[in-house]
Amino acid sequence: VAFMLAAPVVNPVSILAIVNLVAVSNGVQLTWMGGSNSYQYLECSTNLLVTNQWSAIFSNLPPTASVVTNVDTGAGGAENLFYRLRAHR
Repeated sequence: VAFMLAAPVVNPVSILAIVNLVAVSNGVQLTWMGGSNSYQYLECSTNLLVTNQWSAIFSNLPPTASVVTNVDTGAGGAENLFYRLRAHR
């Protein structure tokens, strides 16, 4: 499991990042930190070379908790899965 942050964190309280990813019996469980007043989207892709192949698997509307956990039950049997978070206010 690898985590990558694209930009330096200026305010550690307002970070948007996946903080845990673990295989569970019914899929993949992801936990992330995000802002409490933002729209949050967890997206999944099987191919990083195709830019428009991301699918939303979970959306979280404000007000949101600062730590969110979701299980991707569609992950079973997939050989490669990539996740990303999107957020906006």
